[in-house]
Amino acid sequence: MSNPSAITRLVIVLGLFSVVLTFFAWSNPSYMGTTGLFSGSSSTTTTSSSTQSDLAVQGCSPKDWSAGSWRPKSDPVVVRSPEDGIPASGFLGCASNREIAWHLGTDHPDLYDWRGNVSRWDWEGAGRCAADVPNDREAMVIDLVENGGWLLIGDSVTEEHFFSISCTLYPHVIATPDYTGRYDWDRAWPQNLYLNPNSPLVSRIKPPEGFEIEKTPLLTFRRVDLLFNRTEIVSIHNGGRTPPTNATLFGEEASWDMSPADYFPIFLSPFPLNYHTLIVSTGGHWSEKVFAEIAPYAPESTTTTTPADASSTIKTKDDHPLLPLIADLFRVTMDNWAYQAGIYLDSPQAKRREREVVVRPYLPGDDNCHSPETLAGGPQSEPRVLGPQTSYNWAWIPKFNTMFEDAIKARNHASLHYIPIDQPGRLRPDAVSFLSPFLDLEEKVVAE
Repeated sequence: MSNPSAITRLVIVLGLFSVVLTFFAWSNPSYMGTTGLFSGSSSTTTTSSSTQSDLAVQGCSPKDWSAGSWRPKSDPVVVRSPEDGIPASGFLGCASNREIAWHLGTDHPDLYDWRGNVSRWDWEGAGRCAADVPNDREAMVIDLVENGGWLLIGDSVTEEHFFSISCTLYPHVIATPDYTGRYDWDRAWPQNLYLNPNSPLVSRIKPPEGFEIEKTPLLTFRRVDLLFNRTEIVSIHNGGRTPPTNATLFGEEASWDMSPADYFPIFLSPFPLNYHTLIVSTGGHWSEKVFAEIAPYAPESTTTTTPADASSTIKTKDDHPLLPLIADLFRVTMDNWAYQAGIYLDSPQAKRREREVVVRPYLPGDDNCHSPETLAGGPQSEPRVLGPQTSYNWAWIPKFNTMFEDAIKARNHASLHYIPIDQPGRLRPDAVSFLSPFLDLEEKVVAE
């Protein structure tokens, strides 16, 4: 069983996220808990895996949270300036100074009315999550220090989550790097949140031995789009042969990549690093643009059946639709990732103290997000069906999520979890409507 107070604190974070511009924050990993959603499980055993079907925790569970609904606020903040995005989102400020107005969607005065409408709603969970909970950002900061932090691995959507957490925990944390006046930054730079030495919480916190306030991050984000580097993915595609016989999977589209052999050791590092939970997500960059040169495994290869609601319009030179081939590779790659995650979790480094690895679902974009009906419509009652003409790989994202969940189930490791909490985001296409100019800077589309 998990610590109910830890779950409550994470529900609070999600409640604050409900007023952030991007609905992608609803796939936020913050549901997992800083002491662990599954803190009663041992990191050294492999007797059961945890998915929505078998979670049983006291208090507010992910299943109940995701089964809730959007409710209008009684006193929403009217957005009339870039600064209004902070109180409209329920924040006191933001620790990260990377493009604050950009992240909060207040950099376009002509859309202030829409921006205010986005934050006019709060998510109310079902079941035990339906009860009001206090704003307890302080308890969450204390928990991250005393019980271990989070390492966030993913693409720019996960970066949005990091930014939102920096606002949620403000003013008790400080963020690095400092982006003030800088235009030469690299998306591969690590971003960190540290305990603010000027926070009144410092005198109350009992940090573990080895904790250093200037060297032990509470959260770290690393940009990793595909969860493996490209050489490894080519090798997986070619059945593990090294060197690979086919190195033509990728087109000209950029991705930011890192090997599990690089980020798992960061996660398992001893003090001054002190991560308890590794949180990962992927899907948006498993696209026809990135994998433009993919080919079947063999001439007679049987590929994943195309979903009835998701045709692939781009094909290989041999007339094979790309997306089914990409889906096959995604499935095999996530199986490989789950296997490796289990090995790292059973390593001597992981056994020194409890660790957890959590996979959260990815969220698709929406072709109708710019329509007047969507802009003014507020939350949907049901997720929209992604039809055969849906752009990019969006119609395949639910299938990718299922594949990743199946990989976690098959790995059957007690410290490796898949948490399906994407329903709130699927109901908010209105909240993604103006992300198109900046979520994918190369294509200027809502590709994530």
